[in-house]
Amino acid sequence: MSRSDDRVVSFGLPILTNVIVSINKSRENAIHNLVITLHETRGAFLDGTRGCYFECRSFMYGTLTMQMQSSNLLSPNPKAPFLNLNYMIWCKLSSNFHDCPDASFASFFAILKDPLEGLDLQDFTGSSLENLSHGAICMHY
Repeated sequence: MSRSDDRVVSFGLPILTNVIVSINKSRENAIHNLVITLHETRGAFLDGTRGCYFECRSFMYGTLTMQMQSSNLLSPNPKAPFLNLNYMIWCKLSSNFHDCPDASFASFFAILKDPLEGLDLQDFTGSSLENLSHGAICMHY
């Protein structure tokens, strides 16, 4: 989910449709939330609520803006299904301007998970899963 640049498909494996739908929804939600976080962070540098002084805010705002633009995240805002984007896009963002905690993109995105948490098999147990004639299905996402 975290590395896919497109909708996830089953590739002919015996994976239930609702599992594939859930995988894609999780992927899209994660990318959507990431894009929102990037835009909010950029706005915080612009309005002065992030960054320790003018030069710090200016440098971080400019760096983030340029990196978002080069990743096609700035304008227009990307929309689901986020083709050609993956959750790991935030890993490209780096900065070592100075010792201010706001001068590190790593501190902003520490709350983001890598890789995304997988699905819980218990959410998909029931008659449709039990009726599969295949052996045990191992799902690692």
